[in-house]
Amino acid sequence: MFDNNRYNQTAVDAFSKRRIEKLVFGHWKPVSMRYTEAKRMKRRNVSRFIRKHLYCWQEEATRQKKLKGSSLDEWRNYSLRIMMVPFRMWFIWSDSRKRKRADQKRLITSYQRAKDRKFMWAILRGWRHQAVYGRIAGLYSRNDLMKSLTEQKQQVREQARKRTTEVKSEAMILL
Repeated sequence: MFDNNRYNQTAVDAFSKRRIEKLVFGHWKPVSMRYTEAKRMKRRNVSRFIRKHLYCWQEEATRQKKLKGSSLDEWRNYSLRIMMVPFRMWFIWSDSRKRKRADQKRLITSYQRAKDRKFMWAILRGWRHQAVYGRIAGLYSRNDLMKSLTEQKQQVREQARKRTTEVKSEAMILL
């Protein structure tokens, strides 16, 4: 009644499946291998073709980009040249006028500051002299007096020179 042989139904099913697959697919394996190898070769050739053409396309795109950039630069430079040449002389003239005006203004302001400083110094010197001595009469220094003396001597010499030239010219007229 009871069978003493015990077996695993799952193991039996797996064994029968493997046996059938070996019988059926054993003859199919070489065909499948050739088909798989052909697919692999086709994929390799397509990849090589695409890679080659993508690299060429990338190089062409880089070349086109450089060409476009250089043409844009050339166009910008052309427009600058067209606008720059007629107005160049005007720009140079106006720039030189601005520089000259700035130089003159700087010179005038420095001269004005020097005069103001000298004027203030004279006032402060007078105040100091008056505070120390109580009067302004002896304000001039020895150097100032010597300068004025040399200037007077030069004026006298020039007047004498003028007189001698006048006398010579009158003498020449009379002769």
